Amino acid sequence: MSRPFGALQVAHQFIESHVRPGAFCIDATAGRGNDTVFLASLVGETGKVLAFDIQPEAVESTRALIGERGCSGFARVVLDSHANMARYAAPGSVDCIVFNFGWLPGGDHSVNTRAESSIAARNSAEIIAQNTTSEISP
Repeated sequence: MSRPFGALQVAHQFIESHVRPGAFCIDATAGRGNDTVFLASLVGETGKVLAFDIQPEAVESTRALIGERGCSGFARVVLDSHANMARYAAPGSVDCIVFNFGWLPGGDHSVNTRAESSIAARNSAEIIAQNTTSEISP
C-alpha cells in the first residue's frame, strides 16, 4: 500500500527532478537522517551530502543510517547548528539545501528549531547555494 500523497512527497519529487549525481547537497536539519540518505541516493558516490543537527542523538542516528545505507564515503553529519553551514561550504558551491523544521522524532520536544538560528541558516543558504534560475518563485 502506498503512502498518502503529501508535502514530503511533493518536496521529494521536486528535489529528485533537480538534483543530479555529483551534486553537493546539505540537509540543514538532520533529525533521524532520512533526508540525508535521500539526498545521498540522488548525488551518488560522485557527490557529497553534509547534514547538521544540534542534538547528539540526532547526529548518532543519522551517522548510523548513513553507514547502514552505504553512504559514509560521501555523506557526513556534524554536530553544529544549521546557522553555521556557511563555515562548511564555499559561496555558490551547494546545489540543494533542505530543511525539515520541528523536533527530533521520538526526541525531546523542548529542543526544536528556533526562528533565530533558522533565519541565520536561511541567510547562509542564500550565500552558499548556487545562483541558478528556479522554476518556482519565492
